[in-house]
Amino acid sequence: MKIKIVAAAVIFFQILSCSVFAQNFFPLEISNKCEYQVDYQFHGPGGTGSGTYYGKYFINKDSVINDQTFYKLDQFTVQLFYGDDEGNYLFRYDSTQNKLFVKLPEDDTVRLAVDFNIPNDSVFTSYIQGEPKLYTSLGIEIDTIFGYPVQTFKMTYNFSSDNGSYTFADKFGIVQSDNIWSSGTLYGSNSDRLISAVIDSTIYNPLTLEITGLHPLIDRPINTFPFVLHITWDATIPGLVDSLYVDIIHTRSDSVINSWRLNFNGHQVNVPIYPSDLEVSDIIKIRATITDESIFNNVVHYPDSGYAYIHVLDPVTSVLDENQPYEFSLSQNYPNPFNPSTTIEYTIGERKNVLLKIYNLLGIEVAALENEVQSPGNYKLNFNADDFNLPSGVYFYRISSGSFIECKKMIIMR
Repeated sequence: MKIKIVAAAVIFFQILSCSVFAQNFFPLEISNKCEYQVDYQFHGPGGTGSGTYYGKYFINKDSVINDQTFYKLDQFTVQLFYGDDEGNYLFRYDSTQNKLFVKLPEDDTVRLAVDFNIPNDSVFTSYIQGEPKLYTSLGIEIDTIFGYPVQTFKMTYNFSSDNGSYTFADKFGIVQSDNIWSSGTLYGSNSDRLISAVIDSTIYNPLTLEITGLHPLIDRPINTFPFVLHITWDATIPGLVDSLYVDIIHTRSDSVINSWRLNFNGHQVNVPIYPSDLEVSDIIKIRATITDESIFNNVVHYPDSGYAYIHVLDPVTSVLDENQPYEFSLSQNYPNPFNPSTTIEYTIGERKNVLLKIYNLLGIEVAALENEVQSPGNYKLNFNADDFNLPSGVYFYRISSGSFIECKKMIIMR
């Protein structure tokens, strides 16, 4: 009896897996789009090379041929099929037959691209690369794609000049394409891997951007200009970031004095803020923007809307008498507790680089207010907790300049 139950369970699972899970190995709908990471290498008399780039396709067009709907993979920047003019291939997936068909340019006949019913180790003819070639099926397996258990179908090829494989996944399409090729004395390989997709309006593995820091965004005395603004950012795929720039506007009494844009590369960016013809009460407006060329075309601003403001304050006390001694010191901020702004005063005894930072109770840096060389004198700056999105709590501000280090406690009370 136990053997019969086990056998029946196996048969039930086989029927269930064939009837439920294997439904669509190449989803074709308008607005579907896929992003691939392509790793390549080559070797030859001229040298050796390797690298990574990213490619994508969008399904933006369909065509009706003999009452059947075919789809074109537009903006084709990844070579999946290694065929001539593959960007003009038209595809149709037949869910009743579980087959993928292709309509090639200058060919009136609809050809078989993939038969997903072919059992393991069986050979079939496919036109997926534009010409009739023999492929070997490796059958159906269960794999995990973007955290989802799905059925996959893999087929391999071995031609005179190249060999490789395609892996299709139910509900995703081509998830892996590998190709090893040779041309005379030159040979190499490509490996295309699906890294993100939008299928039937569902996003899989979204690629995100974030500007993680823009500091010090604080009001400044006029004699502390010019200064350097520090920007840090993060991205799911840094290689897809295609622009990072900062817009700066110098205003006075609601009138624009000057404006400019600075373009940058790299993860940590130093932005020189050097407005000319600066006066007390002027305002410097700053906005950072980062974009990518992924299938999502992400655009992220910091701040999310509008601009961050830096108000130009009265000058700090400077050295009027070279014989007047100054000693390093850090005063208690006032008011304290505060919401949302407070004043921090300190004295620099000799010309050195000054670091002034804010830390939370865990010792984690939450704000950097100063990081520049300053002359001897008394300094005063305004710290606004809203600029750094700090909640209520106990914080510490710490100054270091040469061998001088001092720390004091401040309290934000919302």
